[in-house]
Amino acid sequence: MLVVIVIIAIMAAISLPRLRGLGEGNAMNAAVRQLKDDVSFARQKAISGRTTAVIVFIPPDITDAGVPQLDGGQYTQYAILTMRDVGEQPGRATQRFVTTWRSLPDKTFIATKFLDEGSAGSLLYRTFNLKSGLWFRMPYIAFNYEGRLIDLDASDLGTGVYHTENVVVPLARGAILFTRDTNGFVPDFSIQEIPPNNSTVSYNHIVIDWLTGRPKVDRPQLQ
Repeated sequence: MLVVIVIIAIMAAISLPRLRGLGEGNAMNAAVRQLKDDVSFARQKAISGRTTAVIVFIPPDITDAGVPQLDGGQYTQYAILTMRDVGEQPGRATQRFVTTWRSLPDKTFIATKFLDEGSAGSLLYRTFNLKSGLWFRMPYIAFNYEGRLIDLDASDLGTGVYHTENVVVPLARGAILFTRDTNGFVPDFSIQEIPPNNSTVSYNHIVIDWLTGRPKVDRPQLQ
C-alpha cells in the first residue's frame, strides 16, 4: 500500500506542471481566437455599416481618468465602437459603442509596450468618449468603410489616412497584480510575463494586414 501511494505521489508531482502548462496554453489559444475574431468583427462592421469602426484599448494611465469601473482593465480590456451610423447626414457623426468592454482570458494580456504611448511599434492614441461627458486619450485600431486600416484625424467624424504598415498585436502569458484603494481605484499595478519575455520568444501575435485589414495569427514555426 505504501509503495503504491509513493508511486502515485511521484506521478502526480511529474504530471502537475505539465497539466498547468496545458491549461496556460489553452488560455492563450482562447485569447488568440477571441482577439482575432473581434478584429474581424470590427472590420466587418465598418464594411457593412459604411462607417469607421474602432477597437479602443484601456490605456495604462486610465487610473488618472476617474473611471474606477475600468480600473483593472489595463492591457486586458478593449471595446469596439463606430464613428458614424448609416443614414447620418454628411458632416455629422455619433460615436457609439457596439460591444461592451471585452476581457482577455485569465493569465493572458497584451504585451505592455504595444499600449505604451510613444514606445516603438505601439498604437496611435486619440481622444474618445468613454461615457457621457468623459473624454480620454486611448490607443486604437481603426478600419474605414473599405475594411482597410486607417490612422484617425482629430475630427469627431473619424476620418483619416490609410495606415501604411501591418499592425501587430503581441499577446503574453503571465500575471497583472492590481492594488485598489478604498474608493475602488487602482493606484498601482505590476506586470510579469511568465515565462519571462514569452511575448517575443514563444510569441503569439495577431497581425493585421495594412492593405486589406484582415487579421492572421503569427507564431514561431516548428523546426
